[in-house]
Amino acid sequence: MDIITRNFFHILQQGAFHEKNQTEPMSPFKWKRLIQMAQDQDVTAYFTHVTGNNHQQPDDDDTTDEQLTDVTNLSNRYLNHQLIKILETEKNDEDAQPETQQLLAIIIYNVKKMLNSKLSLKGIIELGKFLRTKGHKVDFVKIEKWLNKLHLKRIAQLQGSILITDFNFQEEEIPFVEKIEKDAHKLLLKTIAHTQNDAAEEWHFRQRENGFVRNNSRLMRRNIRRNARYLKYAAIESTSTFVANFLKSLSEIEE
Repeated sequence: MDIITRNFFHILQQGAFHEKNQTEPMSPFKWKRLIQMAQDQDVTAYFTHVTGNNHQQPDDDDTTDEQLTDVTNLSNRYLNHQLIKILETEKNDEDAQPETQQLLAIIIYNVKKMLNSKLSLKGIIELGKFLRTKGHKVDFVKIEKWLNKLHLKRIAQLQGSILITDFNFQEEEIPFVEKIEKDAHKLLLKTIAHTQNDAAEEWHFRQRENGFVRNNSRLMRRNIRRNARYLKYAAIESTSTFVANFLKSLSEIEE
């Protein structure tokens, strides 16, 4: 891991989780690159000021741009139906703790990000912050049951593994992690290596004037690789997400 990436994680660990880390001296160019990495990964809230070795932590009251605790839908119809049943049952359970459903929502948010664009470093951090501040209110027996029913057990375990391998979490802090996924650190580094522009591009079909259809093959291959990368962690949802995006692209062809 190069010095820019090491400092990136040191500041992120301190800003997000109040770890007592020391950054290493770097040139102004490298500090500029580090800030660009923070912008690319949407984690500038934890890099509010960086000058040399000095950095200021964000306030604990900082809110995220998106409501990670609102449960979104899944691409696979069967799994989405199971998700709706889970939410309905939870809604009618007088003893239900809202934090349990909120944790599921954050996990699903991260799943959607992984399969539709890239691994969300911001989402992983928010998962860790939620576990540290509200994890004691979560019914992890329910979480385990829900993840198994939704076939999201391994991809949730991947998220937890990143917190363990790169953010100094202990395994006992994340009960839904039975074993650390060996590729967790590598996948995170791969995400950080991508630029903001790479992540923002979409692949889609466009119709030529002569009626033939063309597509951006490079972006299409990237999407295939991304979904294949997470296939072993969430096979059903990964496949359904790719098919859904493919059909959406076809629907965008101009008549």
